[in-house]
Amino acid sequence: MWLVAHFTAAERRLYRWTGRRLLPEGSFAPDEVGLQAWAACVMRHRGANLALVLDLPGEAYREERIPRLRGADRAALINRRLSQHFPDSRFAAAWFLPFRDSRPGRERLLLAAPGAASPIEPWLDALHAAGVALAGVHTSASLVPTLLARCAMRKRDGIAVVTMADGLRACCIEGGRARLARFLPANSGGESLADRIHGEAIKLLAHWPPTDSSEAPSRLPVLVIVAGARIETIRGAFAADARFEVEFLPIESALRQVRVLQDRPGDAADSVLLALAADRPPREQFARSIDRRGYLQNRQRRFLVAAGVATCMVCCVGSGAQWLQARGLQQQAAQAREQTRVAASRLAETAGVREVAGGDIDRVKRIVREAQRLAATAVAPEPAFAHLSRALARSPGIDLESMIWSVDPPATPGQPGDRVAQQTLEIAARVNRGTGDLRSLADEIAGFANRLRANGEWRIVRARLPFDLSSQGTFRDGIDGKIGGSDFSIVIARRPTG
Repeated sequence: MWLVAHFTAAERRLYRWTGRRLLPEGSFAPDEVGLQAWAACVMRHRGANLALVLDLPGEAYREERIPRLRGADRAALINRRLSQHFPDSRFAAAWFLPFRDSRPGRERLLLAAPGAASPIEPWLDALHAAGVALAGVHTSASLVPTLLARCAMRKRDGIAVVTMADGLRACCIEGGRARLARFLPANSGGESLADRIHGEAIKLLAHWPPTDSSEAPSRLPVLVIVAGARIETIRGAFAADARFEVEFLPIESALRQVRVLQDRPGDAADSVLLALAADRPPREQFARSIDRRGYLQNRQRRFLVAAGVATCMVCCVGSGAQWLQARGLQQQAAQAREQTRVAASRLAETAGVREVAGGDIDRVKRIVREAQRLAATAVAPEPAFAHLSRALARSPGIDLESMIWSVDPPATPGQPGDRVAQQTLEIAARVNRGTGDLRSLADEIAGFANRLRANGEWRIVRARLPFDLSSQGTFRDGIDGKIGGSDFSIVIARRPTG
């Protein structure tokens, strides 16, 4: 939990920063009664972090030029200068500014103190007794450069004036830091806000330029952070003064850019600056390390817890990865065992078949011979029909009358040449040329017979011709070479390769 306290000369206010909102926790008078109420209020927020913003009288700034040193010598010199200028201040800080002189080996040092700390020391003691850690001590002037950076304003040196609930905050900004600042309490003389801002800019103009060697600009930049309804009035106060270049930042726009949720923005920028102290405070602040010890310890604890959680997550991820790897190895081992079991089962089945075959080899041989015999007799007629079709296609003078296809079983099994079946095709045909010339008829039948046995796989077993030939090659049937019929038959046989 984050708390924000705003201490002024007239009042002490405490806020709780949650959900991008500043919620008021209490308002306390700067007396003994208010101190007791403060102690009781912070006691309810034990363990919280608190950012303190001071706007007290006695705020002081000093500028020093020191030689360039390093290490312990530099720290000792800075502490000596702080003790010389602010001997009674509990909160003091030293910041370095841009050096514009031409002398080498020198540095510009800004020494600042937020005011007398003795009036607020009892309040801080009550804070530590309640267990609330002090995160940092700031002034509204030290928060103004942070606000300008968050709002992306022009990074130029100049004067910034901020309207607050208890008065005006005016500061000279150089190098991103407040080099000089003044806090004006609320107006009691009846002077208008525009005249007060213009008069404060004229007073700070006497402190410009910041160094002897730099030249003052022709028109000094002045940034005014004010409610949008008052911009035109303030612009009119600067209209006749050519020494200033005025730029405005509406409080409503600043609240949006810093992301502070507020129902009624009002005319004061306190909520914006206090939200910055809790949300993104500047690195430069006034509290010493001993005053911030509780906050630093809490931050170290959070860092150690975060580191422990990160280490635990890494270990969990590593353990999960190893578990997944082990799980994968277990699955692979289970698959290997299953494969081994299946292979052993197949091996046992194969061994059992071999034992059966070895014990009854004669029965197996008989089965093989019977299968061979059946395969030998299982002859298809399609090859014989195809062979006859090719022969008829090449013999257009022959007409097929009939055909008989048959398969002869093997002859005596003891004869090696008769172990396979022989297929026989008996063909009945006639010559269709219609001539009675015996010689032409004989040539036609002889050509058809030659085509049937042309491939060497088929042989002519017997043939019946429509005529007879003598031993001298003369025709016995007919007179003067004439014959009346043309029917004939041829029987061809094929022995398949066994």
